[in-house]
Amino acid sequence: MAVKPLDMDRVTTYADTMRPLMQRATPADMASGLAWYADAREIAVTISERMNVSVETGAAIIAALSPRMPWARNVVLALDMADGREVRALGQSVRAAERAVAIYRDGGDPFDALGGPKTNAFARNIAGDMSAVTVDIWMMRAAGLSTDAPTIVQYREISAAIAMLAREYDMSPAAAQACLWTVVRGSAD
Repeated sequence: MAVKPLDMDRVTTYADTMRPLMQRATPADMASGLAWYADAREIAVTISERMNVSVETGAAIIAALSPRMPWARNVVLALDMADGREVRALGQSVRAAERAVAIYRDGGDPFDALGGPKTNAFARNIAGDMSAVTVDIWMMRAAGLSTDAPTIVQYREISAAIAMLAREYDMSPAAAQACLWTVVRGSAD
């Protein structure tokens, strides 16, 4: 099945909607955006060392456990899993995290355990892929949309809009997304 081309008018509209948020970003917001995924990667490194798995697997565990979870709690749960403690989260999230470990140990790609584009991009960002864009509820709000979850088309278009802004600000798409997230959310946590 061929991937439908992006509607560049909508991409530009999303970028135009988000641009004032980037302009409003303080130096602290920018610094937070630039550092956020590197800091998150350190947690994935800790998980990988504790479980003797790849950093990508640690990132996949964090991302799998992230739905409907504040960041601080997400980290605690991922570290609990790394230390063999019970993880109290959505059942499907725990199963995805467990699948990521099993797939890695079978020689596969732990990202294959992650279902949707958001968790997959989030894991890739945490693992160090700064070209992937995580589109969550906060990015939907930044783009001016009132729904919590994007369609596949909206996801692609919002990702492209964030990449467009990233080029304007000479930063990676992931850093631009993290900066926008900080401005829209009001903090990096």
